[in-house]
Amino acid sequence: MTDERRPLVARLDLGDFGELEQLETHSKGYLSTASVLLPGGGRIPVFFYDTARLAQDLESAKEAGRPFIAEPGMIVLDEVTRTNMENAVEHLAEEGFFDRFLLSEQTWT
Repeated sequence: MTDERRPLVARLDLGDFGELEQLETHSKGYLSTASVLLPGGGRIPVFFYDTARLAQDLESAKEAGRPFIAEPGMIVLDEVTRTNMENAVEHLAEEGFFDRFLLSEQTWT
């Protein structure tokens, strides 16, 4: 079986994401300050959640009368770690996921 996935076309940008930030992010279960850099120079904000934190936030939202959660570019992971975020972005880029954002952006103008 040959690997017909697309070559990597996007890159995760975590900004200043040292050891302390990595520990805090893993502990909190989310990261809201990341973005994906596109080859044409575009930038797509992404929001990483782990499943436990997403469930907690959804429960809190329901109690507040807002029974849903929506974040632009939400990507849900088992655990929010640098490796998991990088792997997710790589796979999503190979699948053409981020191309959808470009198509949407073009229709807005």
